[in-house]
Amino acid sequence: MLPGPLVALLGHIPFIIASSLPTEYTAMAISDDNYGNKLVFCHFMAWHSGIPHWIGASDYDDDMKRAKYVGIDAFALNIGTDSYTDTQLGFAYQSAANNGMKVFI
Repeated sequence: MLPGPLVALLGHIPFIIASSLPTEYTAMAISDDNYGNKLVFCHFMAWHSGIPHWIGASDYDDDMKRAKYVGIDAFALNIGTDSYTDTQLGFAYQSAANNGMKVFI
């Protein structure tokens, strides 16, 4: 049985693609892989996960691993203007790098 957050996550496909990234991150095209295959994106709302203030990149790891396992290539990260947004973005980007996922805002 799929975990609750993953079921909610899969319910958001089709997905939203955004084009801007914070200046401290390197932008890259992620619409096709090197073979011309379409990639699968999923809208990710970390702050609606039931854990409003995750404290490290490892808090994102399970979601990154589950998404990769079911064939999702990247998360479109939902962000807000809260005081913890920049910190949470850093955690999400670090977890994605640690788990072979792509993320963008």
